[in-house]
Amino acid sequence: MRGIFTERDVLRRVVAKQLNPTKLIISTVMTKEVICCHIDTKISETQSVFKNRRIRHLPVLDDQDRLAGLISIGDLNAYRAHEQETTIQFLHEYLYGTV
Repeated sequence: MRGIFTERDVLRRVVAKQLNPTKLIISTVMTKEVICCHIDTKISETQSVFKNRRIRHLPVLDDQDRLAGLISIGDLNAYRAHEQETTIQFLHEYLYGTV
């Protein structure tokens, strides 16, 4: 059985239902329909998946559809922030002649 178990699952399927977490089996409360991307998926596509599916974690599969990693919305936001900082620095240097 495949699935993903996140803090959202804990809140919605354990805490909200006032279940005893020490007596639960993960497979009974995990998300079973997992949305994934592949290692060659464009960042803009992953951004759309996060936004449209309202998820915060996205498993990344390799060429053989095996788990290669996990990307989070926080990872994507950090990447975008770094990308913007680099662009701002380049434009600043260009505008003020420090290039």
